[in-house]
Order: sequence, then C-alpha cells, then structure tokens
Amino acid sequence: ADRYILGADNTLSSGVRYEFREEPSFDSRAIDADVQIRHDLDAAHHVTYGYRIRIEEARDRAAAIRGAEFDRSRAAGLFSSLVHDTRDDRLFPRRGVFAEGGLFWSSAALGADLQFLEWHGSWARYVPLGDGTVLAVGARFATRELLDGATTLPIQERLFLGGETSVRSFREGELGPTGRDGDPKGGLTSAVASVELRQRLWRELDGALFYDVGTVSPEAFDVGRDAGAAVGVGLRYRLPVGPVRLDVGYNPLHRFGADRRWAVHLSFGFSF
Repeated sequence: ADRYILGADNTLSSGVRYEFREEPSFDSRAIDADVQIRHDLDAAHHVTYGYRIRIEEARDRAAAIRGAEFDRSRAAGLFSSLVHDTRDDRLFPRRGVFAEGGLFWSSAALGADLQFLEWHGSWARYVPLGDGTVLAVGARFATRELLDGATTLPIQERLFLGGETSVRSFREGELGPTGRDGDPKGGLTSAVASVELRQRLWRELDGALFYDVGTVSPEAFDVGRDAGAAVGVGLRYRLPVGPVRLDVGYNPLHRFGADRRWAVHLSFGFSF
C-alpha cells in the first residue's frame, strides 16, 4: 500500500497458495497464484479485481468416474468482486449485513485450458435478540457457465457441498450427485442456506441451534435438484482470533454420497 503511487484508497496484493484435499471420490493437489487491487469505496464497500491462475490435479479417483475427466487442469483469467459489510465485528458479529458478489472468467486467451464463467454470491445478516442472543441467517450461490461447448468440468473443478462450512450433517464433499457406486461427482451449481441461533452460555462459551439446506446440480444456473439438510446443535469457545467450534448435525433429507445421516465437526471460525 502506498498512497503516493496507488492512491489512498487502493491496495495492491499478490499471493501463492498450495492446497491438498482428500475428497470422497478423489485426492486433489493444487497451486494457485493471483495479483489483485482492492479499492475502498467507503467504510462499508470495496471492490476487488485482478488475475488468477490455478493448476489442479486429481488422483485416486473412483473407478465409476475414472476416464471421464482430465488428470490435470488449469483455470486462469480475470476476476472481480464487490463487498458490502456493515457488521459490528468481523470475528463475533452481533448485528449488521455482509454481502459479496463477483465473477471469474477463465479463458484460453489468458492462459487456461478450461473456459468458463463463474458467478458467485453470498449474503448474511445478524440480528441481536437479547442479551447474549444473536440470530444469524445466510445464503451462498455459485455456478460455472461453460464457454467452450463442453458438457462438464474436470471433477477437481466442480462444485461440492458438505462439511463444517456448508451443510453440517455431511462430511466434506458428500452432498451432491453421485456415480453408480455412490461416489460424489460434483456439479456446476451449488446453493446453500443456513439459519443459526447463537446464545452466550457462560463466560467465553456459546451454544447454537442451526438448520442448513443445500443442493448441487450438474447444470449451470440450476437449483431445482434434491436437497440435503442439517438440523443440529453446537458449542463455540471464543478466542481472541475467533471461535473454536464443535457442531453435530443430523440429515432428515437425501443422503447422497454419505454413509450415515449425521456428522460431527470440530473446526475454527463460524460457518458464515
């Protein structure tokens, strides 16, 4: 950040990340890099735009889906997003709204071997209901529109749901379309909504009741598919850098790739 070169409201940043994931149907290794500029519009709004490249490889894929996807893929292109944030606290919000929307254009002209346009958005509102009680409501949506006539993306580039930050009665990546043997194969559209009642119990310990519902579709801009849900309870212990969270969720709807109707998650930070 330099007010003389970039201006007082602009920040230039870049980063490189490596990620390894164990999904139900495959293992994924990825490296991605980006360069971006953030421009602050006012105290509650900022816009970000830049360039991103991500190289990802899938290994140990399930036999039912092997052979239909690339072993390695490269998504690269331009992205932008707009953020509205009126939360009173980023770690432990009690009131306010957070909303974000953006897109990512992966194009062969910009170094990719995959061509698609990703649209994504999220929204959350926090309402105090009394001393130590907060109602949190949120939703997220993402879709990837193919631009090269392909029918789908490599499995490592598809969207999945399930886990501690989406529908909490599933383990990571278990919610969504499955192959013949029951292995999750992901999709091009995902949507999830959650409502959570948070209550201070004792000192730094909070309790929560929550309901999550989500769906994954193999088609772009399609949310009319079977849904999975989570009804659950949780505990949160407040630390100076955020909460440590324990959640137990039960699924009353479709099981998809899960082998049981409940899941336990120990994680850091709120789900939304």
